[in-house]
Amino acid sequence: MKVEAKQVEPAAAGTDLLVVGLLEGGELPAEIASAAGADAAKSGFKKLALLRPDGFSPVLVVGLGKGDELDTERLRIAAAVAAQETGRLEAASTAWALPEGLEPAVAADAVVTGTILASYRFDRFKSGDDDGAARLESLTLLGPVEVADAAESARIAAEAQNRARDLQSTPANFATPTDLAQRAEEIANASGALTVEVFGQA
Repeated sequence: MKVEAKQVEPAAAGTDLLVVGLLEGGELPAEIASAAGADAAKSGFKKLALLRPDGFSPVLVVGLGKGDELDTERLRIAAAVAAQETGRLEAASTAWALPEGLEPAVAADAVVTGTILASYRFDRFKSGDDDGAARLESLTLLGPVEVADAAESARIAAEAQNRARDLQSTPANFATPTDLAQRAEEIANASGALTVEVFGQA
């Protein structure tokens, strides 16, 4: 998944979907709060509301709960819930307005991790085009550009976890020693920081 950080206004995100977290007692940005149905958006943890403001991409509001309870794990879960809804809405690109209450780099890590892990699909053995369902291809973080390094580290770690999930989900008759060795070589060849040596039976 492509991950980037942009310090722009939400209306300029240029993605299929915009995600905004709402803390208890907090308010939506004025340009979003004026959308029809915005009053019904709830701040309860993991509550979702889809808004269609004028001049914006659709906006998914996800409740973050109480501000003093917001931590990296809760934000990670909220990002995962939003990612699952993003898949249902068939959005290929989404932007997250990083919420207040956490350090921007910490928030970026949580949002990227939750989004990538929740977007995972094991479809090695599926035929056809997976029913034409759109995949989330890019995530834009709306916040200071300094969060880019934290976001990239989170992307690498989350995608590595998903590669491990691929191996775990592969049936034993396919995940043979030869198959695992080939996968290790593919991973090493894609990275300038890794080398691999495969030992045969002898």
